[in-house]
Amino acid sequence: MPEGPSPAPSAALTAWLAAPADPQRIAALASASRLAPIPAATLDRIPAQGLHALMHADGVRFADLRPAVRAAVLVTGLGPRLGIVPDVAERRDLDHMPFVVHTDGDCIVADINGSSERRSGFGQPFYHQWAGGVEAPALIVDCHRLEHVNSVLIAWMLQVAQSAKPTRLKVHRARLQVVTQLKQLRLDHLMVIE
Repeated sequence: MPEGPSPAPSAALTAWLAAPADPQRIAALASASRLAPIPAATLDRIPAQGLHALMHADGVRFADLRPAVRAAVLVTGLGPRLGIVPDVAERRDLDHMPFVVHTDGDCIVADINGSSERRSGFGQPFYHQWAGGVEAPALIVDCHRLEHVNSVLIAWMLQVAQSAKPTRLKVHRARLQVVTQLKQLRLDHLMVIE
């Protein structure tokens, strides 16, 4: 009978999720994944602090990530650091991403690209699925490069807001024209518009 995963990696993952910014816990996580990637099929969401800690950690590897968590790892640029290789479709989506995702303290920020050419692909499920794989007090959509929004971008914001629940979506640094458009559509009932 094949042996199941040892309890040590699972215990290290559970302890790390309780305090992802703790250097000792990230070291324990790296140590637990030295022999084999840590089975993470039960990991629903990675906290923003955990993503930030993983950006500065070496040797941590995960296996069996759920699709939303895998997408979150990839859009934040952590794939290579964690030994996760994007498949062909993921690589295509990453190459054409219309936004950049990073952490800011305990929040997640999606900074939208100013190029209208890049923003035409927002309809891909990969571009909103990642929001269901992160945990943060707020998921911020930074709109400072946008002069206006269109139906594709609005649909994407609604999909991100839905995927991120219960995390609240905040539209940040939006120009007056963008704020006006979003409020006219009464989206200020579904997201915080700053």
